[in-house]
Amino acid sequence: MTTSTAKTLVQLKTMKVSSCPMIVEIVAENVEEKVEEIEFKVLESLELLSLQNLKSFSNVEKCDLKFPLLEKLVVSECPQMTKLSEVQSAPKLEKVHVAAEEKDKWYWEGDLNATLQKHFTDQVCIKIFIINFIQMVCN
Repeated sequence: MTTSTAKTLVQLKTMKVSSCPMIVEIVAENVEEKVEEIEFKVLESLELLSLQNLKSFSNVEKCDLKFPLLEKLVVSECPQMTKLSEVQSAPKLEKVHVAAEEKDKWYWEGDLNATLQKHFTDQVCIKIFIINFIQMVCN
């Protein structure tokens, strides 16, 4: 969706995006309209699941994203994702659920983007290690 569309979602309480391999970002810049701030005023829960090419929720550089009530963020099977956005505010968010198979595990590395970067960098490193190990054993 464009930034101008996102601004209209003022009553959105829950957002779940899943199983869409073409999505690279959820909120994209509308070059014809400069939006400096988007506030999801009542969004409490955000789930991003099985989005293989998702890099960020929004990559719009000069647009602040505000999530004043967001308490639940689930990001699972999004191996390309390294940040939610450049600038965001989610004062109630204190943990992120990052793996579907670990239903009760939540993570926090000081801030939201650091948590996403650490978790998904670790996941990629583990996958590379496993692939290299399998190749070594098979040869």
